[in-house]
Amino acid sequence: MIKKISVSDLRPGMYIHDLNCSWMNHPFMSNRFVLEYARDIEKMIECGITQVYIDTSLGVDVGHAPGDGGVRL
Repeated sequence: MIKKISVSDLRPGMYIHDLNCSWMNHPFMSNRFVLEYARDIEKMIECGITQVYIDTSLGVDVGHAPGDGGVRL
């Protein structure tokens, strides 16, 4: 399931489905990846990213965020 969550809710092990910003506005090689390091969360904050989409079928879930109703980006 795809969920939109706050960057403050990110944890290592989550699968980033979309960074919710232009590819030119972040330092990552891709918009989709497994979040491995807490430092990457800090990089997102430094870039001004406040919310991202995660895919709970490919990584760790955050229990309190509602799903998107099946919308795929």
